[in-house]
Amino acid sequence: MTIRNHQGFTIIDLLVVLVILAVLFFTVTPAIRGAINQTQATTLKEKGRRIWMAVVDANIERQEMQQGPLWPGEIKRKKLSDTPAYFTFLLSDGATTNRITAAAEKRLALNLTPEMLIAPGMQPYAGTNAISASNLAWRVTEITQSSPPEIAFLVSRNIGDEKIGKGVVEQEMIRQGADDKDASRITLNADVTPFGGERAVWISKGGRALDARKKQLYNRIVMGIGTNTVAIWKCE
Repeated sequence: MTIRNHQGFTIIDLLVVLVILAVLFFTVTPAIRGAINQTQATTLKEKGRRIWMAVVDANIERQEMQQGPLWPGEIKRKKLSDTPAYFTFLLSDGATTNRITAAAEKRLALNLTPEMLIAPGMQPYAGTNAISASNLAWRVTEITQSSPPEIAFLVSRNIGDEKIGKGVVEQEMIRQGADDKDASRITLNADVTPFGGERAVWISKGGRALDARKKQLYNRIVMGIGTNTVAIWKCE
């Protein structure tokens, strides 16, 4: 007869397993989070392009009727100065500008929908009152019809700056990899959806959709090198 000696896990065995699991967790989690963020950035860029196209289409239609364009800087005279008010205006019928019209065919930006304004995981706005910041993944910049195409029009809401400008870093410094000496780093709010302090997405006035991680977010990356500065409207 063979007698088997069955022994259970010792405390040391359990500690080794826990250490291995902890190492795996802290090694794999950032990669998974990065992949999720990249996928969500791609989705948000597509939505941003659709917002841009809706505004461009509306501008073309308004030009034919000899009406002014709908870029934020052009309609500021209507006492609009924050992002929720801007998108409510675009979704309104143009007469009552502080309410979303239920009739989509009467919207100023005919092809714009509340679903385009959110990030993955956010609920789109439903109703006919003014849209709120909780239903927006974007902030808009105060661009006009004459603004250069490389200027940002939409930026993800986690960008915390009140204005954004072209970088002034010398090309030689860029070649030498002196990024961390560049004072014009763009600020990200760690507790704001989407992306927190990890990355940002933006859509240029010319329709380019771009994104970058925090360490790459300098004014020169978003808007090039020069002197132009544009205000970013609040989203609160």
